[in-house]
Amino acid sequence: MTLGRRSPQPDRRQGRDNQQAAKQNKLKELKEILTSAAKEGKGFATVVEEKLGKEAAYSPDPKEGWAYQVATGSNMRTTQLRKVFSEVTSLERLARRSGGEARKWVDQLPMLKVSVAYATARGLMNKDAYECFKALFTRELLRDVRDVEEMADFFRAVVAYRKLEETQKQGGEE
Repeated sequence: MTLGRRSPQPDRRQGRDNQQAAKQNKLKELKEILTSAAKEGKGFATVVEEKLGKEAAYSPDPKEGWAYQVATGSNMRTTQLRKVFSEVTSLERLARRSGGEARKWVDQLPMLKVSVAYATARGLMNKDAYECFKALFTRELLRDVRDVEEMADFFRAVVAYRKLEETQKQGGEE
């Protein structure tokens, strides 16, 4: 053993890369859950209750919180995410006013996909997040007002966690 030599410290960049890879895997896992649920004929509200777990869906825990993982794994800026969220809340209002008639709001779903496709094409969102959102914004998962409301709540959590992470990176962390 040589005296005076420091043991090599782990590369911080490698740690961040590993964290990002874990988040990407979580996005892929969520996409698979959503795709599977759509094939089974389950709406998003049921997915949150049965497959994700309501508490885990909205948890701020970086390891288990689904909304947190989407927010931090998408690499999307808060402003771009809020633009998509604005469309989500418009869809939610339309679904509530429709009296449960899906035909009045279901034609808005392709525009949500267009918004995330545009963000991905501009490099503002990664491909895994795009695939995840594309799987979410489907008629099979958003079957009724309850599903749309749950999706809007999920998106609210995603926006909140994204803003929290952005603020912490800018030195707003206490």
